[in-house]
Amino acid sequence: MPPSNLPGTTDATSPRDTEQQPLLAARSVSVGAGATDGVSSHTLPAAGAGSATLAKQLPARYWVHAGVLNALIISFFAVHIAAGARLRGAFFALHPLGIAVFFLATANSVLLLQYTRGTAELPSARTFHSISQPIGLLGLLTAGSVVFRIRASEGRAHFDSPHTILGPIVTTLTLVTAAVAAAVTYKPLATWIAVAHRVRVLRAHRLFASLVFSLAFVNVSGFLLEKWEVSAFGAPLRAILFTL
Repeated sequence: MPPSNLPGTTDATSPRDTEQQPLLAARSVSVGAGATDGVSSHTLPAAGAGSATLAKQLPARYWVHAGVLNALIISFFAVHIAAGARLRGAFFALHPLGIAVFFLATANSVLLLQYTRGTAELPSARTFHSISQPIGLLGLLTAGSVVFRIRASEGRAHFDSPHTILGPIVTTLTLVTAAVAAAVTYKPLATWIAVAHRVRVLRAHRLFASLVFSLAFVNVSGFLLEKWEVSAFGAPLRAILFTL
């Protein structure tokens, strides 16, 4: 009788085991001959997996959700980039542009992870996540640096509104979230942490990152309360932009 048919045993895989499998598999590769050259242990793609394979395996509803999500983000920020360039100059337009990059990179990588959880494509999705998130973080840092430089040159206070106060808080929390994830993902620190502990940290990272992203969304809504926004858009248009 095969072992899987013995009484009291099962060949089903629990959700917890499914989540740990990519980490366990990558760990076994790293300790074998020819280590992984410092590549993230949980982002190692499965054999034969690649971006083309990942795209083919995604369901149609993913592309619908991604299309709607990107259309909303691009529409919202395109208006603000254009208005910022017209009213405050091209340099200021880099502020909403950087935030747009952050939202596009974060939203798309998180959406991809949600659609690939528990599948063979999860390692490839995590690779995309580990590449896109630094790009989004760079956009966020660029946005903050632009405003800081403009306000310093104009002699204005840096933190004089809810939006300008919450912005640095979101940026700091994003940096902390990214640093924690990198610490348990990349060598050498990742190799010193037990796989079970790394899974717990990544779960906490997922929850905390969701909260930070929600806070960033709230802060973006503060765009519409800035003085230049009030003068740039009438009340009806601002209401439409807020609903986006």
